[in-house]
Amino acid sequence: MKNTLTLLATILLVTACADGATAPDAAVNGGVAGMSPLTETSSASIGSATRFDTDEDFDCRGVVTGTFQNVYVRSGQSCTLTSATVKGNILAESRARLFVFETTTGGNIDGVEAAQLHVRGGRLEGSIQAQDGQSAGQIGIRIYGGTVLSQGSITIQKMNTGSISITDAVLQKGNIQVQENTTDGRLELLRNRVAQNVEVFVNGGAGAKAVVGNTVSQKLSCKDNTGPFTGGPNRAGDVEGQCRR
Repeated sequence: MKNTLTLLATILLVTACADGATAPDAAVNGGVAGMSPLTETSSASIGSATRFDTDEDFDCRGVVTGTFQNVYVRSGQSCTLTSATVKGNILAESRARLFVFETTTGGNIDGVEAAQLHVRGGRLEGSIQAQDGQSAGQIGIRIYGGTVLSQGSITIQKMNTGSISITDAVLQKGNIQVQENTTDGRLELLRNRVAQNVEVFVNGGAGAKAVVGNTVSQKLSCKDNTGPFTGGPNRAGDVEGQCRR
């Protein structure tokens, strides 16, 4: 009897360890050998969302859901939109932190000097743009989880941040441009599907940089990026510079 109880306890312990072994974003974060998975910031546990339904412009703070005309995140504020519908645009101002999860957006998502801009899943008719933000040591830009842009492009410029990650995005008509950014952790474009072009130019900082596993219908061009840099393999109509098929 004692041996049986000991065996049962061992089985339960092993099962409990196995259940807790998988990170929530393990499937999303997989990518380049030697680059450890990104860990989600405070946006990972969003808690319960407050619902709003309004045809007016909305100043967002905290965790919200619902239907909105346009959404603004004012300077220094933090906003998480989850399972929402935005008929127009979303704008994050200087030092703001914006997390957009599984949300339908009729226009653009813009970060103008915003510290963080994360987009997971959902669908946009416009573009995602971020520039001139400061967030050293953090994941400043993260677009992942199968985000679909039906019309627009992704443009990330002149960010000074810990990491920039664009993974598993689908651009049905647009381009990706990642230019003149500085990352102290990493910069990665992985497994994206892009209808037109991808340009990765003049990105600096000590962090590793990788452009791997992307499918680009037209041109994939990578130039003047500091190392360490991994440029492939990728699939593209034409490839030049540091990137390769």
